[in-house]
Amino acid sequence: MPRVGLLATAIVLAAAGARAEEKEPPHPIEVAYSVCIDKDPSTAGMMACADVAEKAWDGELNAAYRQLVGALAGKPLEALKQAQRAWLAHRDKEHALQEAIHEQLQGTMWGPVMADQRVTLVKSRAQQLRAYKSFLDDGRP
Repeated sequence: MPRVGLLATAIVLAAAGARAEEKEPPHPIEVAYSVCIDKDPSTAGMMACADVAEKAWDGELNAAYRQLVGALAGKPLEALKQAQRAWLAHRDKEHALQEAIHEQLQGTMWGPVMADQRVTLVKSRAQQLRAYKSFLDDGRP
């Protein structure tokens, strides 16, 4: 591996280790999601909590997207728009897959499990967009 590649790998690993050591407090949406489930751990309760959490993360995703749009122009902005359209199509196909898999499962526990998968999908994209904005904030003079 070329030296530049080794250096880049070392930097990435060091940054990942530093972030892991920081242990950020849980996001308020995660706290609310957990509290909600604690209040009503029934299947219906957990599904309702997941629905609220998914909508909250979707709001975070939209806010992160707007911030990123405001920070970009030209080719990077167009790339973001194309990526987001592709992600929305991916999300919809993932939802269809989750529903199809859920139909093959027996037991009420799978409803909350699949609902949590939806939450995780949206949360992940929101965090990814926030990270991109953070990169821009940290990497600009």
